[in-house]
Amino acid sequence: MEGGKPIGRFFGASSCWNNLLPSDAAALAAAYTRNREYLSCWEPVRPEEYYTEAWQAADIVRRLVETEVGGGYPLALFAGHTLVGRFNLAAIVRGPFQSAGLGYWMDSN
Repeated sequence: MEGGKPIGRFFGASSCWNNLLPSDAAALAAAYTRNREYLSCWEPVRPEEYYTEAWQAADIVRRLVETEVGGGYPLALFAGHTLVGRFNLAAIVRGPFQSAGLGYWMDSN
């Protein structure tokens, strides 16, 4: 597929996968803040700004630019209205050897 388009929504019994949108920035910042200690084993040291809605909104916009050209997809997992996980397909390479990087985390609960 040339270029990218959103992957869409996928529903489970009690959860929903969705494309991450700038309107999700507050929920994402809250999830990172809530899971800050839990994720510290795997995440690099982050500046305080990382945990703000503004930083997350800017990051989502940057990642959506990658989606438009088929280079990546930011996804979120919601349980009800609570963001409980993030998944990023990044550095997508098309051609004979198709590949991508996958980064993810799930809420501590």
